Amino acid sequence: MDSREIITGVEPDQADVLGSSPALCWICGRNPATTREHWLKRTDADRYLRPMSQQDPLHLHMNWTPRAKVGGSKSKHLKFAPSICEDCNSWRTQPHDAAWDQLHGYLRANWPSILRTGRFDLANAFPDDPAVGGLHVHLYFAKLFGCLAYELKVPIDLSGFARSIYFGVPHPDMARVNTADEGWNG
Repeated sequence: MDSREIITGVEPDQADVLGSSPALCWICGRNPATTREHWLKRTDADRYLRPMSQQDPLHLHMNWTPRAKVGGSKSKHLKFAPSICEDCNSWRTQPHDAAWDQLHGYLRANWPSILRTGRFDLANAFPDDPAVGGLHVHLYFAKLFGCLAYELKVPIDLSGFARSIYFGVPHPDMARVNTADEGWNG
C-alpha cells in the first residue's frame, strides 16, 4: 500500500458508502476520528495555570469574548473537535508530545541564558539524540497545525502533514535547515 492510500482519507466516491458515519482520522485516513487533541497540553495547563475545579473554574476567552468555564485540565474546552483516531492520538504521536514536553521544560529552565545568547542547542535539550528529539517536536507542531486547520475547515491539503506524521519524516514546508553559524536568529 503506498502512502497516498494511507493518508488521503475519504475519497469522493466513498462518501456515499460512509453515509453518516464519523469522519476519518486526518492523519491515517483509515480509522474513525474519535479523539480530541489538546490545543493546550494538559501538562502545561496543570503546570502553569492556577488550580481549577468545577467550583472554581477558569474563564476561557476567545477573541476577547467569554467562551466557557474550564473546571480542569481535561476539559473539552481545551481540546480540538474530534479529528484523529485513537491510534494516531496515542502510540503514533505520543513520542512527539513527549519531545515537546522535554523541550519546553528545557527552554523554561534555561530561558535567561537563551535570551542572553539568542540561541540554544538541541543537544542540551535532547542529549541522547538531538536529531530525533528535534524531529519529534517538529511533528508535534505538524499535528497541532493539522488539527487546527481541520477544525477551522481551512481549505488546504493536509495530506503532506499527515504523511510526515505517519512516516515520521519532516514536512518540507515546515522545515528550514540552518547552518551552524546561523543559529536561530538567521
